Amino acid sequence: MLSYRPNAHTTNDVVRQAIIPMTAANGSSYAQLVNRGEPKMPQKMVTHNWSNLFRDLLASVIADALEEHTFELVSALLSDEVGINALEQMIQVQGNLEDVYWICAFAVNQHSGICGANPRADVDPVTMLPHPVCSCGTPKFFNSTPPLNQHGESIHCEMNKFDDMMSFLACRDVSFAEVVAVDASLELFSRAWCMAELFEAHRMGMTQILLVRNKDTLLRRQHMLEGLRVQDMKASRQQDVDVILAKIPNKDAFNQRLRSLILDRNVGLLTAWKQADSLQQIEQLSHVLKWARLSTSVEDGLQVWQNWV
Repeated sequence: MLSYRPNAHTTNDVVRQAIIPMTAANGSSYAQLVNRGEPKMPQKMVTHNWSNLFRDLLASVIADALEEHTFELVSALLSDEVGINALEQMIQVQGNLEDVYWICAFAVNQHSGICGANPRADVDPVTMLPHPVCSCGTPKFFNSTPPLNQHGESIHCEMNKFDDMMSFLACRDVSFAEVVAVDASLELFSRAWCMAELFEAHRMGMTQILLVRNKDTLLRRQHMLEGLRVQDMKASRQQDVDVILAKIPNKDAFNQRLRSLILDRNVGLLTAWKQADSLQQIEQLSHVLKWARLSTSVEDGLQVWQNWV
């Protein structure tokens, strides 16, 4: 993706301009391509929104691997090649380079879904050229594409199986966890699929790990979450919203449980995050020493300290 700019391109841009063209010849997902068809069982799944910066999605995953609670420093390091190389070496030193994460942009076969159209006329934010449309010819399966199951959902569609995927992986591994990659604007909490995944993970008792840009961003914007309503949430396709809403018979009760899941002062996700962040601040010396150890173990480790402040 020659036009790629870390501070401009979203996950949607990267899927459209890198992942889809890269996998067109195979008509496969990116994960199938790079793993040469060999199944990989993930330890964690990542809930994220495609309008988030792709850099910040990766920063959230790397921050989780480095046992951080914010991704601002990692995001800064991902903005140039020297920082990227330093991070890769640091993850290797940490012993997490082979950890496997399930991310829909990579794991879902985009050629059996969205690749053949650009319905919103999305453009590259740098070149302002429309995202290309793929001509691979792979059959497409959306939510209502026959054959349908007893609930009226497409059997072959990969984009309506997230709850099944989570249940399958959680049953195979009791430690399977959800990483919630929260974008700087907290838009994730307005996305229907993201909230459906968040609630499903909670229902199944999965460990949920919140990654935010920094504490100030969270504290400044958290009031936006107090009026969360699933009826107001969005998805790239209205059909997806309809499917999610159809699965929720009592929407008012769902909204109340969702707000409690996120905002409850005793057990909510934001409370848990703040407690974990506070503990890390209390242990600030060991936190700094960890980064010092990692940065001195790699080439160009000085780059870490240049981005620390």
